[in-house]
Amino acid sequence: MGLHFQQDFTRVRSHTGIGSSAEEAVGLQAAQAANPVSGGATLSKEEKQKKLGRAEELRAHFLRKSLVQLRQVEITLEKHATHAQLWEFFAPTLWSFRLWLKVGPEDTGFPKAVHESVRLVRENLRNTAKIVEVADDFGLCAAPSVIAFFGNGGVNVCSRSYARSATCLANAVAHEIFHLVGLAHGSVIYSPGSHPCDAVSTTDQSLTNPWCMTDFAFQVAEGSLYTFEATC
Repeated sequence: MGLHFQQDFTRVRSHTGIGSSAEEAVGLQAAQAANPVSGGATLSKEEKQKKLGRAEELRAHFLRKSLVQLRQVEITLEKHATHAQLWEFFAPTLWSFRLWLKVGPEDTGFPKAVHESVRLVRENLRNTAKIVEVADDFGLCAAPSVIAFFGNGGVNVCSRSYARSATCLANAVAHEIFHLVGLAHGSVIYSPGSHPCDAVSTTDQSLTNPWCMTDFAFQVAEGSLYTFEATC
C-alpha cells in the first residue's frame, strides 16, 4: 500500500514506510528527496550504533515529555476543571487530542481517552524491547518502502533506515513498540495521499492504532514538526 506526500494547513504530511508485523507490512512510499530511504548501509557499525542510541534517547525524551503533559491534563480533569479552563491551560494538547484521537474536552469520552493515552505512553516509555538491525533484503525489509517492523518480541530496523534522521528512527521505534504493547492497524482502509490515521473514525480505534498514537504522543511533546509524518 503506497501513501504519498501531501501537505495541508493542519499538519505537514510526508510518509515513508513502517512494517506492521511479521504478518503485515504497511509500506509507505518515500515522499521527500531530502529524506532518502537508501544508503544506510554505507554507515559504519559505530555510526549506526550512535544513531540508534540517539534515536532511543529521543524516543524517551518525547514520550517522557508527552507523559508529563498528559498527566497534567489528567490531574486537572480530576479537579473538575471546566472546558474553558482546560482550553486555557492546554490548548495545544487538546488540539492534538482532536486531531489524532478524535475527541475533545466537550465529549463524554474525553476522560477515558486521557487516562488511556497516559497508560499507553507510559507503557511505551517503559518497554525495553530489543532493537536489532536487519538487512534490507530480509523479511518485510525486502519491500523498499519499509524501514522497520516488529517480531519475536522486539523491533527490527532495516539497514536503509539509518539514512533517516535520528528523530525519524525514534518515531519508527515508538510505532513498533506500540505494536508490542498491543496496538494494531485494524481493518481500516487507507486512502492514497492521506495520513493513515485519517482512515480511523472513532476515538477507541485511534487509541488502539499505532499511527495515531505515535504522532499524537510526539506532537503533544514537541509539536507537529516532530511527528513521524514530518520527520520521515
